[in-house]
Amino acid sequence: MGLKRLLAAGLTAFVISGIPEITTKKAEVLTPEQMSARKILENTAVNQVVMFGEVHNDYRRDNDFVISILPTLKKQGYEYLALEFPRDVSKVPENEEYLKIFADYIDGKITRFQIPPQDYFEIYRHAAGWLEMVDAARLLGIKIVRYDDKINESDDVVKMPRINSVRENNAFKNLQDLIFRDKSEAKVIVYCGALHICEEPNNLLGTEITWLGTYLNLYTLGKNFSVAFAQNKGIYIP
Repeated sequence: MGLKRLLAAGLTAFVISGIPEITTKKAEVLTPEQMSARKILENTAVNQVVMFGEVHNDYRRDNDFVISILPTLKKQGYEYLALEFPRDVSKVPENEEYLKIFADYIDGKITRFQIPPQDYFEIYRHAAGWLEMVDAARLLGIKIVRYDDKINESDDVVKMPRINSVRENNAFKNLQDLIFRDKSEAKVIVYCGALHICEEPNNLLGTEITWLGTYLNLYTLGKNFSVAFAQNKGIYIP
């Protein structure tokens, strides 16, 4: 056998023997949302409460992002979705009557087909994507609670966006009553406006506020994980 044929035969045997050829692996490319989800889920795995600080009203992207990671949160043991939504809707203003219909939907008392068209419009105008979030949580077996408290007018109220420490404390008390009193170590997803997730008291427009996030961080002994959403960026900041 000539030298060239011998080398060729040897090379063939080398490849056939099962030793893989050297290849260049393509680097994984992640979108900002995927990178954010990965980082967030690493942290939620080792915490008891995760607070998502969203942008209210007709902004939809935040809601869709949370819906996309709900299945993993469920696998991590999160069993409650707590919505910044009035616990007591019996005395809502006339221009917010749609909240009563939405509360019935959240509580599973009515179906979408039973939501009057005008109320359906108002729900989407004020909370785009929340119907879908409720549906997704319900399908996963995640319990949904409404924890927000109406605010009493007083000197320490920040008029816009109608926040004071009393409202924040009452919201925490509602979560205690609805969840933690019976299950002190329950893992909870809190979905609320971004201001409420602050884990330390601070000053808002001249008024000192102790936030819901402050109470939850103290209650969980530091196992509250707050995530602020950066609007229109697709990036979520722990």
